[in-house]
Formats: sequence, structure tokens, C-alpha cells
Amino acid sequence: MIAGEILVVPIDFFGSSNLMGWIGGGIAMIIGLILLAVLIVILLNWARSGRIQSAPPGFGLHANNEALRILNERYARGEISDDDYRRMKNELLK
Repeated sequence: MIAGEILVVPIDFFGSSNLMGWIGGGIAMIIGLILLAVLIVILLNWARSGRIQSAPPGFGLHANNEALRILNERYARGEISDDDYRRMKNELLK
């Protein structure tokens, strides 16, 4: 008679074997990384689109920088007062 070997798989505190813990943990980690990547992409798209959509059509970030440059030049030449400069600059930076 030949005695067969018994496979002993340790059971952890919660009643699952370590083998299932590694497989389940690996799958959970992959799913978690995919969800994290999707979340990052969604947040980046939201951040980019929020800035563009809040500006009126034809008035993007580049146009705003150009307007500030012109405002600064007019102020430097003395064409506008301090109060007007501050008011206009606050309007442009909104």
C-alpha cells in the first residue's frame, strides 16, 4: 500500500487560504490601479475643460494674457489711473 501525500494549505484568520489571498489580492490590485488611472484621467479632463468653458468664446487664456499685457503697457504710459488699472485688472483676472 502506497501512502499518498496530503497537500497542506495554511488557512488564515478569516478562513481563506493564502493562495486565494494572493490571487484575489492581485486581481484587486489590478482593478484598483485601473480605477485610479481612470480617476486621474477624469480629474485632468475636468480641470482642463473647466477653465476653457468658463471663458467666453474667443476669450481663452492667451487672449487674457494679451489683454493684461496691453493694460500694463497703458498703465506704464500713464494713460489710465491707478484706480482704473486695479479695476480693469481685477475684471481680467476673474
